[in-house]
Parts: sequence; structure tokens; C-alpha cells
Amino acid sequence: MKALKREFSLLQLEGKNQKKIKIYEDIFNSSLGYMNNIINQLKTILLMLEQDFRPVHLSDIYNNLQTVKQQLSYFNIRNLSNEIDSLCKIRNKKKCMIHWRKLLSISKII
Repeated sequence: MKALKREFSLLQLEGKNQKKIKIYEDIFNSSLGYMNNIINQLKTILLMLEQDFRPVHLSDIYNNLQTVKQQLSYFNIRNLSNEIDSLCKIRNKKKCMIHWRKLLSISKII
């Protein structure tokens, strides 16, 4: 997906091959593009949880997860939604990170 985005940007800058640009836009606006966005949001939330220079409140993490969960309702992926619910019940940062990695491994399967 990253490579497609880079090529798309180059094509737009050059103003060439409008047909290929349209194909890429269709891909990015499809379910595949939407799911890629959700997975990237999950990865960003994990980075927020792992960083040490400015502690993040778990409540902020949980609120962002609920937003992701709403976005996942479009796909009707119950196992991932259930994992997010169980993650939001954890109150220990280290346990949360362990569970988080499990959540990301599930999202790679999808």
C-alpha cells in the first residue's frame, strides 16, 4: 500500500496517466484502503502506548480504541471488536501492551 501511495503521489505531481491515478483512487477509497487506515491507526495507538517521553493516559488510548471499533463495524469483524473490548478492560500498561500485540497480529490476518 505504501508503494502504491508513493507512485500515486508521483503521478499526481507529474500530471500524467490519469487512468492509473483513477485506479489508485478507487483502491484507496475501497474497503482495502479503509482497512489499511484502521490498521495504521492501531499501530499509531500502540506507539503512543509504548513511548516513554510523555506518558499517555490509558483512558485516552481506550477512547481512541472505541473510535477504531466504530470504524470496524463497517466490516462486521466480531473477533477484532471483542479483542478491543477486552483490551479496554485492562488497567495495567504492561499487560495492555502484551494484549495489544495480540490485537495487531489478529488484524494482520484480516
